[in-house]
This record gives sequence, structure tokens and C-alpha cells, in this order.
Amino acid sequence: INSGTLLVDGQLAAASNVAVNGGAALGGNGTLLGSVTVNAGGGLVPGDNGNTLINDNGTLSPGNGGNLTYLGTLSVNSLSLDPAASINFDLTDPGNYSNLSVANPLAEAGNVVITLEDGFQPGTYQLIGGTGGLSNDFSNITITGLYSTALADSGGMWTSSIRGVNCSFNAATGQLVTNYTIVPLDPSGTTT
Repeated sequence: INSGTLLVDGQLAAASNVAVNGGAALGGNGTLLGSVTVNAGGGLVPGDNGNTLINDNGTLSPGNGGNLTYLGTLSVNSLSLDPAASINFDLTDPGNYSNLSVANPLAEAGNVVITLEDGFQPGTYQLIGGTGGLSNDFSNITITGLYSTALADSGGMWTSSIRGVNCSFNAATGQLVTNYTIVPLDPSGTTT
């Protein structure tokens, strides 16, 4: 994929290996039985985010579509991530979020971008799973959306706390745990 976004909502055969190059993305709720390579500047966008993406100077983000459903799993047999590639997840609540399933071992690299959507609720989110297991670590993990922060890495346990929002992502399990009470913002952007 050299540009744009390929959404896979069915199944691609084992002979269909996919390379995602800079400025392009692969997403959807489907299964890729071949290998997937995400090169520098490329992105994975698991799940169904309304099938609308906006490329803003190389940053892929969901379109502005109101009450979108983010639930969905992109399943891949084999995945290779360049340290300058990204995986983007959208979260609303523990029953409505995007995730990635990998059948073969994933040696993490690249950046993880977690977007907290309107209506976000705290809980446990299995962002990356599957039978392959995880090893190594990611380049960066950031949270955007309702709150924006970079998580700090301490041996594969990524953590952050901002405005009472406590987040921890375990790179060994692919699980994000959040615990906090949402502080609503009034239209002026101040807490109420």
C-alpha cells in the first residue's frame, strides 16, 4: 500500500503479503493470513472507525462522524513493525474499542497511539493479543483525544497520569488499564 487506507473486512489469503509504506495505512475488522510489514511512516488502524480517516501531515486519525463504533479486531498472521511505524487504537469503553490480534510472535517496535474518544470510560483494554505473544518494546506510546500525554517506559510498563487519569500499558501483554474519574470539560475548556 503506497497511499491511502486499505480496509480489510473479510479475509486475505496466505499468499497475499501486505507492505504498508509511509503515508499509507491498513485497517478494518478482517483477517490477513499472510505477512504484514509496516514500514517507516506507515500505520495500522484496527477496527471500524466509521471507515473515514483523515491524513493530517502524516498523522492518521478517525474522521468526525458523531457516534462512531470503534469495536473491531484486525487479525494478522505475521506482523513486522518499523520503529517509525504506528498502530492507532480508538477507545470508548471496554466493550467498544479497536484491537489487534497477531498469530505469530510480535517483536514490538514502532509507535502506539491511543485515542480516547468522546464518552471514554475507564477499564481494561486488551489492545494487542493473539497466540503469538509479544517481545521487546515499542518506540513511543501516546494518548490523544480527551486527554493528551506521552507514557513513560519503565522496562516495558508504560505509565502516565494526567488530570487524574491513570494509564498503564503492559508491553508484554498488550493490555491497557485505566482508572480514574472523568473530569468533564465545559465548553470553555476548563474543568467543571
